[in-house]
Amino acid sequence: MYKSKSKHSVVNEYFRLIPERKVAPIAALFAADAIVMPSPLPPSGPVKGAPAIAALYEAMLSVQTRFVELRMYDESRSCAVEITAEIGEERRILEVVDIFDVNDEGKITRMSVYKR
Repeated sequence: MYKSKSKHSVVNEYFRLIPERKVAPIAALFAADAIVMPSPLPPSGPVKGAPAIAALYEAMLSVQTRFVELRMYDESRSCAVEITAEIGEERRILEVVDIFDVNDEGKITRMSVYKR
């Protein structure tokens, strides 16, 4: 009997992989038809589908990210994470909230990013 990954473990894996800059494993956490809504939203709108999400992370991970604090809140269908991170060599502080929807197969179907 197949047991999918928990929502919490999928989100934890996402945050483990980001500082390692591993695009392929990060992209594999997303469902084939997933939607990512970065902040600010690009002029083209939400990023949809596996190839576009992989390209988004390829560009984003060109800059080193170090998480200072992650606070995770689980809801029935979503997981919200308050994030404080240092970005780049200048260690610019970034404060955002990521909201993840994870399906029963353990894949992220939607991710929205909001500035704090």
